[in-house]
Amino acid sequence: MTKIVNVKGVDFPVHTLKDGRTLAITSKHGYKFSDGTDCMDIKDGDGIESFDYVGTLEVKMPKRTKRFKPFKVSESRPIPTMKAIKMLDALQKCSEIDGVIVSYLMVTALHNMGVRERYGKVMGYNSTPETARSLSPHDKVVDIDNWAW
Repeated sequence: MTKIVNVKGVDFPVHTLKDGRTLAITSKHGYKFSDGTDCMDIKDGDGIESFDYVGTLEVKMPKRTKRFKPFKVSESRPIPTMKAIKMLDALQKCSEIDGVIVSYLMVTALHNMGVRERYGKVMGYNSTPETARSLSPHDKVVDIDNWAW
């Protein structure tokens, strides 16, 4: 079941697992969960005014370039934008949700910024072992007992 929760003026789809835990979805595509529930029905116009929530959690990718003869290499260290940090603060405080599913890039960015511990509700997903190697995200099943920290 998917409902809508407004956080800082932005509508987020929120999925309820069978055990009652609620997850804010921050992606345009839906998910299938290992408890048998899914939120594959996320569509623009189906209770969601727009996919504006997707752009609220942006990550910057500053690059450093080095020369290791004979190669030139780049190093990127993702960090969340201030807009993303403010939204994550609001999502973290929102009593209507138990968790927030974000990209692995955002999880890495929070680690890089040194603020990962501040966002206990924010997590990436891991697929079940049976579906982990599937190429299509629609074939993957989110393991609700194994979240990416």
